[in-house]
Amino acid sequence: MGFLLFVIAIIVIGVATIKQKRKNREKFHLAWQELLNAQNDSEESTGTVDDTVIFPKAEMEDTAKTAATRSCVMREPRNADEIIVPLDFLLREEMETLLYLAKQYPDEVTVDVYPPADRTEIAAFEERTGIRLTQELKTFYQFANGLTVCNGTLELESLEVIENLYKTGYCDWKEEGDADDYVMIGSVIGDGEYLIMEKKTGHIFWHDEGEMTDYETVRNLLDWVIDFEYDGYCRHEAEDERIKAYLDRRI
Repeated sequence: MGFLLFVIAIIVIGVATIKQKRKNREKFHLAWQELLNAQNDSEESTGTVDDTVIFPKAEMEDTAKTAATRSCVMREPRNADEIIVPLDFLLREEMETLLYLAKQYPDEVTVDVYPPADRTEIAAFEERTGIRLTQELKTFYQFANGLTVCNGTLELESLEVIENLYKTGYCDWKEEGDADDYVMIGSVIGDGEYLIMEKKTGHIFWHDEGEMTDYETVRNLLDWVIDFEYDGYCRHEAEDERIKAYLDRRI
């Protein structure tokens, strides 16, 4: 009985921690959006950017990251109900399953899919930064130039944000001497858990306070987030046969 109570306590603490991280991530994005709105209002009234507008200190994740993202225009995400995943999309099954979760369990799962980048934009990004994206990432960005699941459980940044972070030398995941080997492309759950891409191989790593996990591909990340959200928040007494079949094929 004592061991069972211990296990239950660990699960409760874990769920509470993740929920708090989500809230922190949501507060950051709200502060970010308020900043951009203030900048846009300033530009419309004066024709210039108001450099005096800053994030409240308590809302900043990192000074360098904030400075890098300030100039990026946030585009409205597409409504999950209106998204049609192309038949030839490389990650079609993963995205359709993720969107199904959002539609079937709207109280537990939200998915924000941002407007796509075209091939010209992707090529220009590579030319300006010298970063070579894998074919999988290029295909993904032609479907969505940015993806957020549940306010930060999984976040793949837009090309614009990635470029700005890279140009400012934002590196809070490795020793300073290794910064040139990786580029930040997103985050997982938040609070210092980053998604970084190894420039040489194109592999995607989950960096968590010094520990590196090689997920290799976007497909593996989407597999993880589907399993994580379903098992932790959506599964009740009865199995969802569609999700169960999807996960069974991944074993």
